[in-house]
Amino acid sequence: MVLAASPRIKAELSAIAQVFLLDIGYDLPLELNPAVEDEVKLHFKNHGFSDEFFLKIEPQIKPSVGIPITTFQTTLFDAQCTVATFITYCLIVDHSSYRHCMSDYQYR
Repeated sequence: MVLAASPRIKAELSAIAQVFLLDIGYDLPLELNPAVEDEVKLHFKNHGFSDEFFLKIEPQIKPSVGIPITTFQTTLFDAQCTVATFITYCLIVDHSSYRHCMSDYQYR
């Protein structure tokens, strides 16, 4: 099952990225850095998310990793990981079927 972000969330994330890209030059395409993806996965595992929930959100991780790698090329690795994790949370929260799952983790 492939899940996608709503058009509203896509537009909001695009607008945020464009603000940061105003004076930054970059070349596409770039290869995704598997280390960023690994860090995002590690974040969710370290914060006690169940394996079942983790399997459900995996489709959101790849696009979440692609955004900071392709738009923030000159940014430090840790910052790319933080942005990718934040975007993953945004995509999860935006998907209505995950809202009940996230309620257990809202205070983390």
